[in-house]
Amino acid sequence: MLLEMRQGSFAYGRDREIFGHVDLTLEEGDVLCLLGPNGAGKSTLLHCLDGILPLSKGEILLSGKPLVHLSRRQISQQVAFLPQFHRTSFPFRVLDIVLMGRTPHLGFWTSPGKRDEDRAREALHALDILHLSDSPYTQISGGERQLVLLASALVQEPRLLLLDEPTSHLDFGNQARFLQIVNRLARQGMAIVMTTHFPDHALLTASKVILLKDGRTRGGGDPVETLTESLIGEIYGIKVRLVHLEAEDIRTCVPLLSAKAGQP
Repeated sequence: MLLEMRQGSFAYGRDREIFGHVDLTLEEGDVLCLLGPNGAGKSTLLHCLDGILPLSKGEILLSGKPLVHLSRRQISQQVAFLPQFHRTSFPFRVLDIVLMGRTPHLGFWTSPGKRDEDRAREALHALDILHLSDSPYTQISGGERQLVLLASALVQEPRLLLLDEPTSHLDFGNQARFLQIVNRLARQGMAIVMTTHFPDHALLTASKVILLKDGRTRGGGDPVETLTESLIGEIYGIKVRLVHLEAEDIRTCVPLLSAKAGQP
């Protein structure tokens, strides 16, 4: 088992619990989507999985070892985290941003060498943005920045990739391209946990799904079995229809804007 959370809970102080009693497991090649409305605890859960925030209760195991017993360096050699927001005011070259991802594999006071630079260029090439290598990071588009950050995560050579709403600032075409990359990485054996607001993204990419609302899980497991119209309606407070596209053998979720969940 690559990743396991057992009855995980997190709270700020005594009275503000963000999520509670969450169980999840992840093997290599799994894609787990965390779905839920704003404030459901999805991003906080990701920060706990990365060891940034400690659980209030429960346990996280990474490759069979308690996460709390691993150093930041040991975690970073296995886990890469792509945050929802990233800002920099200094115009680093794109290649330099990607090279920062090699930090967990470098010794103290060691600068990246040719091997590290080759890996950075390979990651940029794999995402079809090698032509941006010498561009200032502050002067490229939002979609390009997201791909640069993904390249930086990939050069960490992680076994587990944590993505916090990675498509939230992308246009429709770049969302689709990003989801294609997620599927490709999973086929190559990488495990991925991705937070999203969109049931369609889970239906297109996930092998597992967990829904969060008010800090509690509502269903979990195979997306096709878990994502029912009634459960999606309950989570988001709207009425939806799940439509099967026979030619592509996929399902899509359509909101019914004229009615609220529970209304005829």
